[in-house]
Amino acid sequence: MKIYLDTSTLFKLYHQEVGSQAIDDFFAKNTITRIYISEIAKIEFISTVWKKIRMAEISKDNGLAIITLFKVDLKKYTVIPIERPIIKLAEELFSKYGYGGLRTLDSIQLATAIAVKDQIQLFKSDDKLLADFFNQEF
Repeated sequence: MKIYLDTSTLFKLYHQEVGSQAIDDFFAKNTITRIYISEIAKIEFISTVWKKIRMAEISKDNGLAIITLFKVDLKKYTVIPIERPIIKLAEELFSKYGYGGLRTLDSIQLATAIAVKDQIQLFKSDDKLLADFFNQEF
């Protein structure tokens, strides 16, 4: 199975938190052949770690270890570059979902997922709003 993970789900693979067990169970029950992520996920992931460090949810050493592991693992993912067509689509998505609460970085995640929707079987997000927008696109 080929899947797209947004950052909220991707992060749960590296740090145990609410929802991590569900994603672990999903991976245990399914054969995943390719994981697509947006290039923006690389920045969001590091930002998430630093937020958890600031909030004292994880230690700085643990956070830096998580970032290092993620960077090593990047070769396992198919990273979709953020090119002009994705930015253009992200802009256009606001006319559809802006009133519904679409946020800037989520528009890029959604546009990236839409760009590869013919290549994936499943989109995973722990962000309910983003998942709802994605489901409306499919």
